[in-house]
Amino acid sequence: MMEIVRAATFLGLLSLAARDATPQTSQQPVPSVKETVVVLGGVAPVSHGDSSRTVVAIDTQQHALAFQDVEDYLRTDASVDIQQRAGAGVMADISMRGASFEQTLVLLNGLRMDDVETSHFNLDVPVPLIAIDGLNILHGTGSTLYGSDAIGGVADFLTWKPTASTLRLRSGVGSFGENQQAFLGSYVGSRGTEVLAASRDFSDGFIPDRDYRTEGASSESWIPSRIGTTDLLFTGDDRAFGAAGFYGNYNSWERTKGWFASATQQLNSHTEAAVVYRRHSDIFLIERDQPLG
Repeated sequence: MMEIVRAATFLGLLSLAARDATPQTSQQPVPSVKETVVVLGGVAPVSHGDSSRTVVAIDTQQHALAFQDVEDYLRTDASVDIQQRAGAGVMADISMRGASFEQTLVLLNGLRMDDVETSHFNLDVPVPLIAIDGLNILHGTGSTLYGSDAIGGVADFLTWKPTASTLRLRSGVGSFGENQQAFLGSYVGSRGTEVLAASRDFSDGFIPDRDYRTEGASSESWIPSRIGTTDLLFTGDDRAFGAAGFYGNYNSWERTKGWFASATQQLNSHTEAAVVYRRHSDIFLIERDQPLG
């Protein structure tokens, strides 16, 4: 009986030794999965594959030097018509699927940008292009969620949120005295994230009284708290341009300004509250060289 107990004990020790001698495989980190989320046309976001709506997601950060303006990205969609009278986004409107620009809604981070009276200059997006992460284009009516000004479709511009501190500088020159500069600086810390961006684009014009100068700047902050992340966005733009032949045979001049501010508070994973302020002005002079008196 004693020999049987000793044999069982010896086999148990061999089993433990074999178990300890087994090499431990190192755990490989699970790669992150990037999933496109639709934020247009429905109350709750769903994945791109599960959406029954026709939505085009454009990543403006993937080929940052391929296009100069947001209008160039929008022209890659055959359902979108851009009505633009000059370069650098001057006097630009968007329409979809044959609808007028009054029936096409423009959003910024899901917040309404259109003018409530005319929806004119609806592509005066005040955020510099270098600070825009992408845009979602909803084909077909979105009026069930957004109202009658979304019968043709919806274009939602999304600002860029960094994952690391970054500094970007961009400059370019071209014909007719064209000159471009853009700046972006971001800071990512434990107490918050900040993005500052500015851009400037000007030209002498290809004919007299077709010169333009566009300027824009933005500041966006993400502040974490126990309640949830607070997103503060402040941005504005100034576009002055010669409008020869825009409204008639006059050496006209026009200047538009836009201001946009939003505060979004995350309450939980499914609920957030937002407060938005937007102002847009349009100054028009029919005779640019008209003497006073």
